[in-house]
Amino acid sequence: MTKQEKEIKKLREDLTIPNIIKSQLYGLDVNAMGCWGSNNFRGSGAIDPEHNGQFLFDISNLKEINQGTIKINLNYSDTYDLWIYGDNKKLIEEYKNIYFDQLTDIIGEVIGY
Repeated sequence: MTKQEKEIKKLREDLTIPNIIKSQLYGLDVNAMGCWGSNNFRGSGAIDPEHNGQFLFDISNLKEINQGTIKINLNYSDTYDLWIYGDNKKLIEEYKNIYFDQLTDIIGEVIGY
């Protein structure tokens, strides 16, 4: 395997967790992501000793938040840590050790959809 092929393989592996989180969100409520004005999807693999990967996306045109960011990290206990940022990257809410089926409900409650 060439060096370039190894780099591509590593990049694909780094996107496995973000893609799983995105799929889970769409699986929970396909309409929620659209209602939140979700865009600019990004993520990475393991980022620190506590998290196996992360998924981030921007939200816009909401009742309480004009522009914001949602950050979801998968921790090693197979639960999620969630951060919701509002305008000017100000932290609105932070949740630790939540299950994937709680993600859309919690996000919806906080941002108003």
